[in-house]
Amino acid sequence: GAWILAAAAVVLLVGGAGLGSALRAGVSAPVADPSPAASSPAADEDLSTGLPADAVSMRSELDEGVTAQLAVTAKPYGTRFDWSCAYAGGGIGQGAYDLVAIADDGSRTVVATWGAGQTESRQLAATSSISVERLRTVQITPSDSDVVLASRDL
Repeated sequence: GAWILAAAAVVLLVGGAGLGSALRAGVSAPVADPSPAASSPAADEDLSTGLPADAVSMRSELDEGVTAQLAVTAKPYGTRFDWSCAYAGGGIGQGAYDLVAIADDGSRTVVATWGAGQTESRQLAATSSISVERLRTVQITPSDSDVVLASRDL
């Protein structure tokens, strides 16, 4: 079965507001509403709806049916991440997934963790204390693995 990135905020997510963004990523120190983001089974809908206008696609390194849009915003305290994901196979994924930030020194920080099970996850958000200037890549991985399901170089 394909790894599926779905959306119910387990730890650091917010179903929420679109802020202006710059394509950069941040790292942990989450501030989030524990309520799950709204999701819909229509996988062909534009995942960027509700995200900042400059959200970009995250590429899948594997043919696992993961599609994601990501926006990263510089903040005085570090970085804000806003993203949405869709999953092939009708949301049959299991387990938890991580949004991982890779800094310019190669260090990896889990920015957010969420549970799978739906067709898509929309308007997820997390914050980090790492500045966007220090970020190199943002990845989506299973929580129990370093397998990269989708990534974006910044």
